[in-house]
Amino acid sequence: MTTTLVPPVALAPAPAPAPQAPPAAAPAAARVSGPGRRRVRPGPVTVDVATAVAAVLVVVVADGPVRAAVVAAACWPVLGSVSRWRHGGDTVEAAAPGAAVATAGRAGTALAFVLLLVDVFLDLGPHPRHLLVLAALLAVLGALAGTTAARVARRHPGPLLVLGPTDQVVGAVAELARQPGRWTPAAVCLLGAVDRTTVARGIEGLVVVPSLDDVGGWLSTGGRGVLALPGACLHAAELRDLGRVVGGAGARLFVGTGLVDLPLRHLRSEALGGLRVLRVGSSRPSPVARAAKVTVERGAAVLGLIVLLPLLLVVAAAVRRDSAGPVLFRQTRVGLHGEPFTMVKFRTMHHGAEARRAALEDAVRSSGSQPRGVLFKLTADPRVTRVGRALRRWSLDELPQLVNVARGEMALVGPRPALPAEVVQYPVAMRRRLTVRPGITGLWQVSGRSDLSWEETVRLDLHYADHWSLDLDLRILVRTVGAVVSHRGAY
Repeated sequence: MTTTLVPPVALAPAPAPAPQAPPAAAPAAARVSGPGRRRVRPGPVTVDVATAVAAVLVVVVADGPVRAAVVAAACWPVLGSVSRWRHGGDTVEAAAPGAAVATAGRAGTALAFVLLLVDVFLDLGPHPRHLLVLAALLAVLGALAGTTAARVARRHPGPLLVLGPTDQVVGAVAELARQPGRWTPAAVCLLGAVDRTTVARGIEGLVVVPSLDDVGGWLSTGGRGVLALPGACLHAAELRDLGRVVGGAGARLFVGTGLVDLPLRHLRSEALGGLRVLRVGSSRPSPVARAAKVTVERGAAVLGLIVLLPLLLVVAAAVRRDSAGPVLFRQTRVGLHGEPFTMVKFRTMHHGAEARRAALEDAVRSSGSQPRGVLFKLTADPRVTRVGRALRRWSLDELPQLVNVARGEMALVGPRPALPAEVVQYPVAMRRRLTVRPGITGLWQVSGRSDLSWEETVRLDLHYADHWSLDLDLRILVRTVGAVVSHRGAY
C-alpha cells in the first residue's frame, strides 16, 4: 500500500455549510466497536430498561387497575426491541420523533392483542380499556424520552476522524457536513496519492493525521470515533489492526459501505461463508401501505375539492379576467411505471407560451447560461401573466391537480411529475423515480423548488422513491405549509 504522509496541520476554518441542502442519507456505515468512553447516551436498551424498572416500581406501590396497566406496559420494551430488530436495528438515538412514535404504535398494537389473550386467562381488573390507554401512553412517552435524549446529545457532537482514499474522504466529509449530527469531522487521514488542490478545497479546518500509525495518538487527544472507508489503500489486516487500536482507546470504529441513500432498515448483517457481509433488502413498501396511501390521498383529494370549491371558482375567474385563453392548462406528464396522463393546473402563462419555449431556450444558451439538466426554468419568465405570478408565489396554480389525485393518476406527496421529453433522457438509475406516483408536493417542493439544481432535484426524487413511508409523507405535508408561506423557489 502506498501512503503519502502529510504533516499534521489545522487549516483555516471551514465555511459554514449551506443553510439548505437536499436531505439525503450519508453512506451507510457499520459500527464495529464499543461505546464511547466519555459520554453515555441513552439508547433503545437504556430507555426500555428504564421503562420496565419504572413499571416494576409502580407495581410495588400500586394496586388494582393501575398495577395491571403498568405490568402490561412493561411488555413495551420487548415488543419495541423486536420491532427495531425487524427493521434493521434502527435505534431510538437515530430516529425522529415521528419514527419513535410509529415504533411505539406498532408495539402498542401488539400489546393490545397480548392483553386480549391474557384477559382470557387472568383477571386484569374491571377497566380493560383504561389499561390499554395507560399502557399505550407509557409506551409513547418512553419512545419520546429516547428521541429527546438523543437530540440533546446531538448538540454536543463527538470528534470524528475520517480515514481512507483522498477522494472518498473528501466526499464523506462533505456528506457529513450536509447533515450535522452527533458526529462531526474533526480530522482526516489520507491514504494513497494526495491531490493537494482537492485536499485544500475539501478538508479546510480539519487536522490531517499523517498515517495509520498516528490514529491512536489522535484518539488520545480527545477523538471519539473513526470512520474508515475501505479501498485499495486499506487492506483487511490493516482494518483489523485499526479496530484493535480504536477499541483499545474506548472509541468507536465505523466502516463505510459505500451504500448511499439506503435506509438502515434495508440492511442486514449476515455471515457468507467466512465473510461478514451486509445484505441489502428491498425498498418496496408493503401492499397494505401502498393501498392505505392511495385510499387516504384519493379521499382527501375529493374532500379538498369540495371544501376549496369557492376558492377554485375565485381563482378561475381571476385567470379568465387577466388574460385571454383557457382557465386550465393541460399537459401530458409521466406517472407511475411510465404511464402518461393529462395533468391539469391553473394557467399561469399567456396562451401559446409553449410555442415560445424554443426561442427562449436559444436566447438563454446564447447568453452563456447553461440549462439545469433537462429542466427549463427562468427566474423572470416573460411568458408568465400578472395573476399567474401571484398564483405561483402561493402555489395556488397546483390546486386543480387534486383532480388528478382523485383519479389515482397522482398522489398528494411524491416526486415532481415529469415531462415525456425529460423521461426519455433519464439514465437507467433515474427511472426509479417512476416506481411511485408523482405528487403535488414532495421533497423537491419543501427543499427549494425551482431554486434547486437538476442534480439536487434528481437526488431528492430518488431519495423519496427509496425511503417512502406514510410517516415521511406526513412530515412533507407539514413542511409544505412553511414552504408555501416562505415562497422560496416559487417563480
